[in-house]
Amino acid sequence: MMHYFHELGINEYDNVLYDMGMKEKEHEMYFLAQIKHNRWLPIFEKIFFWGSKKV
Repeated sequence: MMHYFHELGINEYDNVLYDMGMKEKEHEMYFLAQIKHNRWLPIFEKIFFWGSKKV
């Protein structure tokens, strides 16, 4: 999101956007840890390009 703001010349929200990005990454890592042994994970990794190989 921060890159899009920068393309528009908006820099005043960098700190807030950075914090939001870090919190989003924390959430992604938490939820991935909850499902890391699920047998469906490899399928979802291939379909959505997401998962343990992307973190």
